[in-house]
Amino acid sequence: MLFVDPPGHVRLRRLVGKVFTAGRVQALRPRIEQISAGLLDRAGTEFDLLRDYAVPLPAMLIGELLGIPESDWPQLIEWSTTTIEGAALDPGEVVETATAFTGYLDELCEARRATPRTTCSAPWCRPRTRPAC
Repeated sequence: MLFVDPPGHVRLRRLVGKVFTAGRVQALRPRIEQISAGLLDRAGTEFDLLRDYAVPLPAMLIGELLGIPESDWPQLIEWSTTTIEGAALDPGEVVETATAFTGYLDELCEARRATPRTTCSAPWCRPRTRPAC
């Protein structure tokens, strides 16, 4: 979405906006605080604010909002970092990352539709009622 121009960007924002509402984020506030505190608790004698907090936190929160299992968050952080740093990287690496992330989300969508979870309120966690994800 970061590198998509209108009208595609507008379409994607509308889809994402249905999940990233102020009410949903507010309801997740205790969980957000827990994730944030966990990152700070892991801080050792050497703590890099960007590497150890500012980079992983948004990816972890997006993972929480999307219903991505915590066990997959390290991979999500890696994909996120590659995407954000994309301008300084080989464009092929960015495309490879986007392809891997899209494939992961496709698999997650299919798994969630096959076995819906009550702990995930994202649209892709519900049984499919129309052909698109």
